[in-house]
Amino acid sequence: MPDRLRTMTQLKEQRLKPAEGQQPVALLRKYRRGHGWGHFPLYDPADAAEMRPLSAKQQAAMTAQRTCPECGQVRGYVVHRMCQECADREQQQRLELQRRTCMWCRRVSPTPHPVSASLKGRRGECVPCWLHRVIRRQLEEEPLVVWRRTCPGRDCHKVTATDEEVAAGTWRGPRWCSPCAERDEQERAERERERREAEERAVEARRREVEALEGWARDILADPDTAILDMETTGLHDEARIVDLGVTGAAGDVLVDTLINPGEPIPPDATDMHKITDAEVATAPSFGAVLDKLAAVLHGRRCVIYNRAFDVARPRYELTVHYRQTGHEGPEGAADSWLGKARFEDAMVPYSDFCLQVVGIRPLPPAAGPDPDAAVGGRGRQPRGIPGRARIDRGRGQHPGHPSGGHVAAAGLGDPHGHRTGPRHPRRRARAKAPAGTDGP
Repeated sequence: MPDRLRTMTQLKEQRLKPAEGQQPVALLRKYRRGHGWGHFPLYDPADAAEMRPLSAKQQAAMTAQRTCPECGQVRGYVVHRMCQECADREQQQRLELQRRTCMWCRRVSPTPHPVSASLKGRRGECVPCWLHRVIRRQLEEEPLVVWRRTCPGRDCHKVTATDEEVAAGTWRGPRWCSPCAERDEQERAERERERREAEERAVEARRREVEALEGWARDILADPDTAILDMETTGLHDEARIVDLGVTGAAGDVLVDTLINPGEPIPPDATDMHKITDAEVATAPSFGAVLDKLAAVLHGRRCVIYNRAFDVARPRYELTVHYRQTGHEGPEGAADSWLGKARFEDAMVPYSDFCLQVVGIRPLPPAAGPDPDAAVGGRGRQPRGIPGRARIDRGRGQHPGHPSGGHVAAAGLGDPHGHRTGPRHPRRRARAKAPAGTDGP
């Protein structure tokens, strides 16, 4: 901005104002905090007109506003608290006091404390604080110096560095003495041997556990009394009803395959899972109607299920309802007696252990609810990685990482990767062909 031009505020400070008809010579573009960018007109004071003189009262008020309360001098600007000259002088006094104050004990000395960049030099400290810091640093460094020159062996205090190496600056750390180095090498070898032995024991333990699981599965396959039970339900709650029952033998022969009329509507979310509708079960028999057939294939036999907590609780509830409707005096006891004639074995835990030992990954935990391996509708919403309940499919798939190289599916534990090795349920093969309510193909 040219020195001869003035803004409106500057003209007022000189008791001037734009003359009548006087136009701005230029515009000043300036940023003001809180206001943003603005354009301010600039006037030539030579063409400006003088303002009327101030009264004595106005002159006294202006003088009072421009008088510094510290030094009493009248300045050419409005003074707030103190003038700029007094503020600069006060700042210099604060800096001088800071240079004479110890940074640790805060004692004020007559002369400023020196400030050195060296670690051993004074850094704004008084002499006592400086000596205390230097001595403390020496005491802290002394054990480190001794450690660097001493053998790091256990209970060994032999000095392995010479004064010439330390003085030359070529010494960087502790050095082992010969006896400690030999002992350390032997201890390292012993720890490595123990680690390898622990790994070998773990591998052997896994192999034995896998063999035991395979033996359990092969025993199921070889047992002619083995039956595989699967079902679909109306939900996960304690009063969920069965809508589909399937029982197969170890060889895959279908023993029971029928829809069940639950006597109540099937919730839509359950239908979304197992695809069984109210229309399909409308003409299906009730649970009590298939009870004799179910008893013939389960009683006295080994019954393999997936998630015992749910697959036993649902038949128990159906039996209790059936005996209560038929007027039995003790429906709960009768239901337990009926279930006690079958030997239920849960395949969920052995299968999980098998996957952990063979693949190294345990299947996902069961979903929340009474049926840990399913959400609404039995197995319909299984977590990924968990195959159907106790699928026993002979000769399907071979896992390359299997310790014994045997067929995983043939062992009766399904594919440990979670891939399907066969149909989940016999009814899935004949759903489109057999009419609803029939007893399978």
